[in-house]
Amino acid sequence: MCSFSPDMKLSTVIVTVQVTGRKPIKDNKPSSDSGSKSRNGTKRSIEGQTKSPTPRLMEESYEDEEEEEDEHGDTLCGICGGNYTQDEFWICCDVCERWYHGKCVKITPAKADSIKQYKCPPCCAKKGRQRGQVLLATVNEATIIPFISGQLNNLELAVNLAKRGNLPGAENLVVQRFQELFAQTKYKEAAELAAESPQGILRTPDTVAKFQSVPVQAGQTPPLLQYFGTLLTRGKLNSYESLELSRLVVNQNKKNLLENWLAEDKLECSEELGDLVKVGYTPDYMFLLQTILRTDPQGAVNFALMMSQMEGGCPVDYNTITDLFLQRNLIREATAFLLDVLKPNLPEHAFLQTKVLEINLVTFPNVADAILANGMFSHYDRPRVAQLCEKAGLYIQSLKDPEIHFKYIEAAAKTGQIKEVERVTRESNFYDAEKTKNFLMEAKLPDARPLINVCDRFGFVPDLTHYLYTNNMLRYIEGYVQKVNPGNAPLVVGQLLDDECPEDFIKGLILSVRSLLPVEPLVDECEKRNRLRLLTQFLEHLVSEGSQDVHVHNALAIKADPSRVMDYINRLDNFDGPAVGEVAVDAQLYEEAFAIFKKFNLNVQAVNVLLDHVGSIERAVEFAFRVEEDSVWTQVAKAQLRDGLVSDAIESFIRADDASHFLEVIRACEDTNVYDDLVRYLLMVRQKVKEPKVDSELIYAYAKIERLGEIEEFILMPNVANLPNVGDRLYDEALYEAAKIIYAFTSNWAKLAVTLVKLQQFQSAVDAARKANSAKTWKEVCFACVDAEEFRLAQICGLNVIIQVDDLEEVSEYYQNRGCFSELISLMESGLGLERAHMGIFTELGVLYARYRYEKLMEHIKLFSTRLNIPKLIRACDEQQHWQELTYLYIQYDEFDNAATTVMNHSPEAWEHMQFKDIVAKRSPIDVRHHEIDRSSGRERAIDV
Repeated sequence: MCSFSPDMKLSTVIVTVQVTGRKPIKDNKPSSDSGSKSRNGTKRSIEGQTKSPTPRLMEESYEDEEEEEDEHGDTLCGICGGNYTQDEFWICCDVCERWYHGKCVKITPAKADSIKQYKCPPCCAKKGRQRGQVLLATVNEATIIPFISGQLNNLELAVNLAKRGNLPGAENLVVQRFQELFAQTKYKEAAELAAESPQGILRTPDTVAKFQSVPVQAGQTPPLLQYFGTLLTRGKLNSYESLELSRLVVNQNKKNLLENWLAEDKLECSEELGDLVKVGYTPDYMFLLQTILRTDPQGAVNFALMMSQMEGGCPVDYNTITDLFLQRNLIREATAFLLDVLKPNLPEHAFLQTKVLEINLVTFPNVADAILANGMFSHYDRPRVAQLCEKAGLYIQSLKDPEIHFKYIEAAAKTGQIKEVERVTRESNFYDAEKTKNFLMEAKLPDARPLINVCDRFGFVPDLTHYLYTNNMLRYIEGYVQKVNPGNAPLVVGQLLDDECPEDFIKGLILSVRSLLPVEPLVDECEKRNRLRLLTQFLEHLVSEGSQDVHVHNALAIKADPSRVMDYINRLDNFDGPAVGEVAVDAQLYEEAFAIFKKFNLNVQAVNVLLDHVGSIERAVEFAFRVEEDSVWTQVAKAQLRDGLVSDAIESFIRADDASHFLEVIRACEDTNVYDDLVRYLLMVRQKVKEPKVDSELIYAYAKIERLGEIEEFILMPNVANLPNVGDRLYDEALYEAAKIIYAFTSNWAKLAVTLVKLQQFQSAVDAARKANSAKTWKEVCFACVDAEEFRLAQICGLNVIIQVDDLEEVSEYYQNRGCFSELISLMESGLGLERAHMGIFTELGVLYARYRYEKLMEHIKLFSTRLNIPKLIRACDEQQHWQELTYLYIQYDEFDNAATTVMNHSPEAWEHMQFKDIVAKRSPIDVRHHEIDRSSGRERAIDV
């Protein structure tokens, strides 16, 4: 930064050189200060020679000054454009190297001396950044509130900061505070808290419901209105709040409030809010449809379809809409509308189905033909439509009536035209299959082919088989299976088995079809009837022919002779391993099932057979070592865990690299006290999952095996353990050394102090109690030190306890019950000098003096008579029969009657002549005084005698 002013008279030039981590920015634009090249060159040479960022003062000769004067003569200000003059202060930008009037950039010579690097306003306004420049510095909003509430333990600050900065992390604290206020019926404070809740966590429907549930007291504002009023003063309501408030306002017919709030942008608009305040209007759909029909027929169709899809049904009858189209001869539009709305093909639309067909059969027969061909409708008036089809020349459509076809079949059968019956049953698609089947069975035609056609086409194969078998028409059964449809042979075989047909006929029937027979459904039919061995010859025949069909091999292995199953397993390769293995398990052929699963590399199923059925964990472990699969080791580990082999199970889980069963492993280790192995397992689990349970149990396991060094290392590393809970658990189980580490790390000084007491580390316990600064902690440590006869430390703790009035008597009784009278008196005497010493300390010390140090009692009473609880000390002196001190206390308490009575009743111990005269002088009435004087005179005579 270069600057010069008239005050210097150009005798000196102050050059400020700023060394930065960037290259100087050069201005490539032509500058008005073209005459400053020599000056710029001078500055660059200075920067090249100077390494320090501190200003340097250079003095030039008068000759150089004259050169500078000439040099700056052509310099123009970068802002006002004015020429250089000697009576003005100028300054140079260190970025663009332009010169400016000091007054133009509002910089004085004094201010220029304190600037290390100057940037002119145009350079400051340029976008971009310099290397090393901090663009943004902010806090981590997601963690600042948890840090304040957790680490600093300042809940109030956390809540206030979250509310003020709208920061996350204080949700639980805010919700808890809200519930407390609500439970205390402080609805206004609860509403304010909800309105200011960070990120609107309390601005929910649940909060509105809570305020709604509060009963309204007579003459008071409902809490719900208080809540909404608080929100309105704070800002804008959300959509749900706006809706609920609007309901209240609409019910009270105060819509002007809604208008005001909307104008002030206090409500969030939504569709539900619009529905709440909308005006009830029912449009005249008939009028609208008629209006659209006049100008846009296709638009009318779309409008009619829209009405048909309205909730609650179409407001205009379909037939009426159709008539409107037909009145304007809009046949195509009417057809399009009806075809769309009649798609469900409902019985109640029979009239409309007939109508659309009638319209098109008269005007557009090809359209009607397409509709009938697609089979869209089935409830129309068939006789009426058939007549219209015949008139329109659609003879095929008119003959599609099932009843006509059935009558034709019936007539042909009764007239003996069997070939015609066979043709129609084979070619026609319009007769009623069930009705035709029953007729043909009752007719008992000599030729069964018509019945075979009907049953084969429409799935009545079991009925057909039963009919043919019972009527001894076995050759038709063979013909149907061999020539007509071999694929239905399983159904035929199944029905024959149900009809108890001889096995020889069934076997012969099966063998006659051979490879054309589908094996899987045939096996299913035989297996349903427990007649699977019937197929043995057939299946072995297929295998001998080299069949590779999987179902053939499956069927041969399933339900075979147990003695031959293993042979089949070893010999056959193409059967379905999983299916056959499951069947073998169901048949209790466990070794065979294991062999099957092992053969097909189904290792998990194989090891499950060994574990669940064979019951041999040893063989399962051996098998797992052989295959070395993680899933196999997992199954072995679970079985070992069930059998109580916890160490072996952990080893297996580690081999399986399986961390999914850590909860079961932890429970098992706790039951069996196997913590060394648990540590190894949890270290593996930590590499897979990040669970607080895992890290917490690992710390606990370290503590159980007394590996305290590992605990210290672990908690210093990143972890998700629930350290407070772990520390409490360790303390409850008397693992105090480990608990001490946890409490010290979490700064739980109160628990740390108690733990150190358990470890007999009393000095450290006192230090921890000092950090905890809790009366309860001080008291616990104090009592422990008394029990351990560490009276010096006990006194340190006691001084922090006795300043609490409520705890003073408890401390005193604790000391006295253990016979520590001198130590207690010493504690109380030390407490007299405390800043927070109260009347209770002075009084309790007086009581102790009365009991154990009589010689100090009077001195104490006289010194601190104004700070004593005199009635309490009077009782103590009376109990201990300290009459002189008792008299003094009565006098201090203005109880002169009691003082006189004490002196008279307990002289000469309490007698003092001058004192008694003062007491009598302050007593009344006069006769009492004479009585006392007489007694006093008599006492003096007695004393003289």
